[in-house]
Amino acid sequence: MCTSCCGCALPPFYCPKDTLHEEMIQRFRCPAHDTTGAEAKEKARNSPTFAGRELIRAVVVLLQTTGRVWCWVRFLGYSLWGSIPHRSILVLQLAFLNRNTFMLQVTWVKCNKGNQYCPLENVDLRNVTASGVYVIWHSGNPGRTVRVGQGDIADRVSVHRRNHIITQYAKYGTLYVTWAAVSAHYLDGVERYLANYLQPLIGDAFPDAQAIAVNSPWA
Repeated sequence: MCTSCCGCALPPFYCPKDTLHEEMIQRFRCPAHDTTGAEAKEKARNSPTFAGRELIRAVVVLLQTTGRVWCWVRFLGYSLWGSIPHRSILVLQLAFLNRNTFMLQVTWVKCNKGNQYCPLENVDLRNVTASGVYVIWHSGNPGRTVRVGQGDIADRVSVHRRNHIITQYAKYGTLYVTWAAVSAHYLDGVERYLANYLQPLIGDAFPDAQAIAVNSPWA
C-alpha cells in the first residue's frame, strides 16, 4: 500500500505519482489530517449561536438539578416536623413530576410580628385587605392540610372558621391559617398547584388551569 505525502495510506491500486495524486489524497485522507472538518467544527463552536445554545442547556440542567434537591429537602422537612402537613411518597412524586422550572415567590403571612402562624379561630382580620391564596391546616403528628383556596382573604377566612366541616378537624390539632397576596393573573394557577401539592382534605372543585409553583408556606 502506498503512502501519500500527508502520511495517509492509499489503496494498493494507486501510486502517489499518478496525475490524480491530489484528488486521491483528498478522497482517502486520514481523519487526523482532515483539517477541513476540524476547522468547521471549531468555527461552529465559536459561533454566538452555539454559545447561546450551550448556555441555555447549562441553565436548564442547573434548574432541573436544583428542583430535584429542593423537592427532597422539603420532603425530609415534612417528615421531621409534625406541625407541618405530612406528605406521602406519592404526593412527593406527583409534585416532582409536575414541578415547573418557574417558581413564583410569595410572602406567607404570620401573626405576632411574624413569629408564629395564625390560629384560624381568632386571627384578627380587621386590617386584612389582600386578595390571594390561603391555606388552612391542623397541627399534630401528622399535621394535614384541611383547605386551600383563593379570593378576598378576610371574607373567605371568616366564612371558613364558621364552617363546621372545616372546624371539626380541630379535634386532631390546632387549626392554623396563612395566606399570600397573589396577582389575579396567577390566582388560578397557584391554587391549582397548592391543591396538587398539599392534597387538602376538603375541596375538589379546583381551577382547571396550568399549575404555577410557589414557595411553601412552611419554608
